[in-house]
Amino acid sequence: MENNVKDQLVYPSTPLNVIEEFFPGENTYVDDEKGLIRASIVGKPFWDNAARLVKVVPTRKRRYVVPRENSVVVGVIQNIRTDFLLATIIGMYDNKKIIPTGPFAGVLHISQVSQEYVKSLYYP
Repeated sequence: MENNVKDQLVYPSTPLNVIEEFFPGENTYVDDEKGLIRASIVGKPFWDNAARLVKVVPTRKRRYVVPRENSVVVGVIQNIRTDFLLATIIGMYDNKKIIPTGPFAGVLHISQVSQEYVKSLYYP
């Protein structure tokens, strides 16, 4: 099978394919409600038919890095509640250095803090 690149530009949230047919690659995300793979940046879509992977190739060098699942990020806590906190993500760790990101909003639920029982985020 051959790879397929379209010359047409896609924009953030443009549907690229369904999750049943392809895996999401770089610069894409999954819309869980509809089962669609969508573009997360402006760029050209690229389908790797052999690997069943779809990604978006940026049209120019990005000025910021988008955190992905399981990324280690640096943020500033904006608000704390008993069972979750809100933070502004300002950087991401990559090979022992911090790469600045665009400001992103982040939510950390109490269940993601520790594998042991945590009664409240207010107290350690």
